[in-house]
Amino acid sequence: MTKTNSANLRYYRTCWAFITLLGIALIAWMVKVESEPGLLPLVMTLTGIIGFTYVQFKIKNSKKIKQVS
Repeated sequence: MTKTNSANLRYYRTCWAFITLLGIALIAWMVKVESEPGLLPLVMTLTGIIGFTYVQFKIKNSKKIKQVS
């Protein structure tokens, strides 16, 4: 993999982590204000976790490919 692709994956990992943390913060705020979590924060959190896991998997695979080459 090229350095730009590796850098892009690290950038995407940061973005997914931010979306996950924002979703968790919104869930906490919605529970405090409305006594129930909303759909949007739940979807944000779930999407962030899935995206973060996918990018981590891609980073792990790219390191394996680098070591084999």
